[in-house]
Amino acid sequence: LASDRAMKLSAYHEVIAHASRALELLENIPESTDRDEQELALRLALAIAFTAAKGAQLSEVRNIYDRARQLCEKLEKKYELVQVLGGRTL
Repeated sequence: LASDRAMKLSAYHEVIAHASRALELLENIPESTDRDEQELALRLALAIAFTAAKGAQLSEVRNIYDRARQLCEKLEKKYELVQVLGGRTL
């Protein structure tokens, strides 16, 4: 929620901090569809924030999109996959 609020305020460094922390916490949750969906949402927010704050060419952004793509394929999320592929080509 904090990440979502920060995104709406264009507080990209806060989005990065909150989403990164949330991803760390997700590592302690057993694998499930719900967990993967949460991770995907956080990775999309993180990719957008990194791109806005630091630029699309960072290797971190590419890595975030690569993991998001894996999750999209696993979860069969076509809409999100379009977002990922679009972001990955920047």
